[in-house]
Amino acid sequence: MSIQEFDKQMERQFKINKENITFSLRGDAKYFDAEQCKTFENNIKANGWHRIKGEDIDYLSFEKLGIYLIKKGHTGYHSMERFSNTNQLKGFVQGYNSAVFMQTKKAWA
Repeated sequence: MSIQEFDKQMERQFKINKENITFSLRGDAKYFDAEQCKTFENNIKANGWHRIKGEDIDYLSFEKLGIYLIKKGHTGYHSMERFSNTNQLKGFVQGYNSAVFMQTKKAWA
């Protein structure tokens, strides 16, 4: 695979990963941040959130100051978490993903 093909593949994956992100991602970390948000979405849909089952979650939205979800059959948003800035949001998402990974890793042991 050439560098150009790899770059095109990275851009295609980035566009998929950032579909639910409404704030701007820039710099070299934009690929990592978008992937982390997509992983977070997959984890929430698999495991649920508080008393909301994963299979009841239709859509997650990453806004500038919060993460919201829409339950299947509903039109209103449910606020999952609120933040002062996007760095807090990204840190929360990365921390959550790390915790899920560590729990999964323990299950493999």
